[in-house]
Amino acid sequence: MSEIFKNVSELEQFFRNLGIEYRFNCYYEKNGEGCHLLGEYMSKIEDDLIRSTKVFKDNCDNNGFARSCTQFGVNLLNGTGCAKDAKKAVEYLSRGCDLNDNEGCFYTGQLLSGADPQYLNRKAGCFYTGQLLSGADPQYTGTVEPDIKRSVKSLEKGCELTGNGAIAAECCFYLHSFYLFGKNGCEKDLPKALKYGIKGCDLDNVQSCNNLSQMYALGTGTAVDEVLAKKYRIKSIDMIEQMRNARHIDTQRT
Repeated sequence: MSEIFKNVSELEQFFRNLGIEYRFNCYYEKNGEGCHLLGEYMSKIEDDLIRSTKVFKDNCDNNGFARSCTQFGVNLLNGTGCAKDAKKAVEYLSRGCDLNDNEGCFYTGQLLSGADPQYLNRKAGCFYTGQLLSGADPQYTGTVEPDIKRSVKSLEKGCELTGNGAIAAECCFYLHSFYLFGKNGCEKDLPKALKYGIKGCDLDNVQSCNNLSQMYALGTGTAVDEVLAKKYRIKSIDMIEQMRNARHIDTQRT
């Protein structure tokens, strides 16, 4: 930015013009992408969470814009710019999922899973820093009725929608875990656990790769295969090392 703008006033003018552009795209052209960008602009630049949340809601209701449906659902979960409402959040997150936004699928799957406490407070890579919520979270008890069939269906769709690879990988991993351990009312199914473990690992989910290594080493749900066990073990080790190096670089920068 410092190389593009000569002074602060030029930068401020740039952001003002950006806001005008997004408002024109949204209010006059009725463009879903423009409305979503306006919602983000209001939230991040103008720090107006109430108006930004309304833009996300209206963009979902009127334009059927998937990411806005998901974002309004997330805001309802966290009480950002609106009152917390878990049931309504499921409705909007499900809309996002139906419109092929895999973040919506991931959140829907979590909220309806009735997840064990060990699954709470996970954070998806390259995802919101807020906690993931499930039907088992005490503050949502009695407000979201767990529905494992809908949960699995949402996660399956999120796993297949690879536009956001990090989220797809998380969806695949949760399915893998459900079927591997028979968690959250989902019957244990080792062939399916293997299937979704492979999908998750292919999308660079390190837990999936590590579990696959153990499955092939022990012959869990598949024949013993030392070659594949080694392959997935090496990949998981490499990924862990990459994450350590990335954290080290970030630490040096700060």
